[in-house]
Parts: sequence; C-alpha cells; structure tokens
Amino acid sequence: MSICFALDSALPPEKTKERISLAREKYADVLSYFWISEVRASDPYEVEDDAEYGFLPKAAFMIQWNKDRSEFIRMIPEIFWEVFGEENLLIRDDSCDVITRPYIR
Repeated sequence: MSICFALDSALPPEKTKERISLAREKYADVLSYFWISEVRASDPYEVEDDAEYGFLPKAAFMIQWNKDRSEFIRMIPEIFWEVFGEENLLIRDDSCDVITRPYIR
C-alpha cells in the first residue's frame, strides 16, 4: 500500500529544506516511518494549479508512508502545518485532493 502527500511550499527551496530538517528533528519518532523526497523548485504547472487556491508555490516535495505504524499517516499534515505555518503549505493527498483542517483519515 502506498500513501503519499504532495506538498507545495510558499517558501524558497532552501527555507523549505530548513523547515523539513526542523520537522525531522522535532518529530523523528513519527517521521522515521516516512520517506521525504528531495525539495525542488515548483514547476509552472504547479504554480498554475495552485493559483486556483490563491497559493503561489516556490518549492515542492513529497512524503510517502513506507513502513508500519499507519496510525501516523493522519499526523503528517498537522506536523507540517505546525512547522511551516498553514499559510506556507498546500498539501494534496494521494488522490490529488487538497487537504484542509481538520484532517482526519
């Protein structure tokens, strides 16, 4: 089973990497069950798609569940909203639907 989240960040790639590092330090016990992709600059199609939500992405990355402890999946959006600030992220689930608070799967 593959469950993933696609995250678009309003922060530049370097700042996005810093926030991911902070999340990994603060939530190592939860995030050890997830793979986090490399951060990259947003593609033009992401900028266009996110404009529909009034969001301007500068960076993007993915998070994929890859181990046991599936109960942690529902925690991922909340962890990253806390670390980044909700206004700095647009999160989509594996169905490409935008996730909003409260997120309960």
